[in-house]
Amino acid sequence: MVEKKYDANEGSPEKALDREIHSEIVNLPAFDLGSDAHKQTVESIEKLYKAQTERLKVESDILLRQQEIDLKEKQIEQEKKSHKIDNAIIVGSTVASIGANSYWMLKGFKFEETGTITSRIFQNFMRNPFKGLLKK
Repeated sequence: MVEKKYDANEGSPEKALDREIHSEIVNLPAFDLGSDAHKQTVESIEKLYKAQTERLKVESDILLRQQEIDLKEKQIEQEKKSHKIDNAIIVGSTVASIGANSYWMLKGFKFEETGTITSRIFQNFMRNPFKGLLKK
């Protein structure tokens, strides 16, 4: 077996590895079965296949990790959107509640211009005007 260095003109290392495996398999019948050259060629093919299998495994792991990262990024984006919507709903309901309470408080003050709060509804409202805001 002749050691062959990687040549940049050959293309990718994967193709060079495929060509080397193919070359070894093609040359295998040229050796007598059981000879040292035959054994060395078989060992060489075995090592090349292991290297190719390991390379494919690493590429597969890299691809899997990239897919996991992409999925997590999408989940984070969806969570951000969900939190923004939730916060907008909370702010909107708080503003609406304050607006409604303020409106009815002003209406009550207008109704009770004499200075004496006589209506039951307005008395209850004045005891706890922000009751709706503090509910959980």
